[in-house]
Amino acid sequence: MQVLLTQCDAMFALETLFLDAERQIRCSFPKFDPATRLLSARALAIGQSWADLIRHTLSRGVAVTLTVSDFDPVLYPAAHQASHVAVGMLRQVAEQYPDARLTIRVIQHEGQTGVHNAFRRWPTCQSQVARVARWMSQHLGQIRASAMTNSPGPRDGLLSGKNGKLRVRLVGLPPPRPYCHNQKMAVFDLSKVFIGSFDLDPATLDQPDLHGLSLVLTGPVVAECGVHLDSFLDSVAGQGAPPPAPARLLLRTLSRRGDSKTARSGNILVLQDIFKMHETLVRLSSRLIYMETGRLQEPDLTARLIHAAQTNARLTMILVLHQPVPGGTRWSRLAEWKQGRTIRQLARAFGDRLFVGGYVAAAVDGPACDALSDATPYDAQSNVSIFDGRAGIVSSAKLDRAGLRYNTEAGVYINSPLDLAELRRAVMARWLPTDAPEPFFALETAVDRWASLARENFKKPASMRRGLILPFGN
Repeated sequence: MQVLLTQCDAMFALETLFLDAERQIRCSFPKFDPATRLLSARALAIGQSWADLIRHTLSRGVAVTLTVSDFDPVLYPAAHQASHVAVGMLRQVAEQYPDARLTIRVIQHEGQTGVHNAFRRWPTCQSQVARVARWMSQHLGQIRASAMTNSPGPRDGLLSGKNGKLRVRLVGLPPPRPYCHNQKMAVFDLSKVFIGSFDLDPATLDQPDLHGLSLVLTGPVVAECGVHLDSFLDSVAGQGAPPPAPARLLLRTLSRRGDSKTARSGNILVLQDIFKMHETLVRLSSRLIYMETGRLQEPDLTARLIHAAQTNARLTMILVLHQPVPGGTRWSRLAEWKQGRTIRQLARAFGDRLFVGGYVAAAVDGPACDALSDATPYDAQSNVSIFDGRAGIVSSAKLDRAGLRYNTEAGVYINSPLDLAELRRAVMARWLPTDAPEPFFALETAVDRWASLARENFKKPASMRRGLILPFGN
């Protein structure tokens, strides 16, 4: 097992895996921008960007199958456009090699919001499409044609008027589709798998120490991931699709669009492996639960944690929340409120057996919540849960309803004692001083030591802090 804690580590590893592949690469990422620059000396010997690396890979006769997530063009117009621009660039690369075996799919998750949420989002959707209409009405010719090509989604919500002006369709806008194929996974020659939280996004390379977590694994999990990549689109396509193949180490979240009977929720749940494994391991935990995620907002998981705290007086918990949602829009304020509610509920159940922390850049003063809500160099992506010395889960899924119920997510179950010890040490140590003693890692003493260190750091100027951890909030 190879543990990758930063974006640069992950990109170095991914470049090496592409360069070493001999026969076949299958991958699925929400973002895969071929303009991302290369980092390793070995990769830079063949070009400057991932477009060059893909070109080199195809020229060696390696078959590449890539699935890129599309995004709702109204809710996420920039991400929608980026997906189509990236796929267009890759197809131009493939055209240089007529015999190349390159399969590219840009696929939007079919899951919709329920009727109630769709109704609440309707004014926002109308406003977004109106903004697109105004922009396109000001640009004619090649500029508009290029925008239509790279952002095909908004076209369904626009009508052509006089003098080339565009206007918003008042009725008939498609319902919002807020979910995506969020898994970050690549299988190489059925011998290695890259899985976790990093994808190919050039913006993140401007943050060389961006914290996240991905793994490179060998063994039986590789075959499970290969089967999943071949079948997950069929599994979420409709009622007639075959059920997903069972897996032992691969954990997934899959859902598909609902029908009239599920109009309230919008989706039918296909697999909830990640949630169910969390549920099981929370129930079995007796000493320390360590969770690191962007969001913990799933009510059922929160209820399981509360029950575990109330029934086991020895159970402690460390929760590292990377990315509190900044205030601003109505939806971000609602998400921030939900996160605060979850923390209050857990605090009542665990008392002083709970530590909730965040992390900041070394130059930022103040509590983690305030610092992270401001513009910081970090946009953390790791989602890892470790339960005592028993088992761990590393996945692409945030611990909210989208990640545990509706998005397409993938993760792995880690139960090898050696692998789990390495993972646990690595993810905890990155927030701590380099000389942190063993009590910071021990199941019985970690919570007290982390809480004490965070309080000390909060009282000190940034230059005098030890490690990155601070209390979450005030």
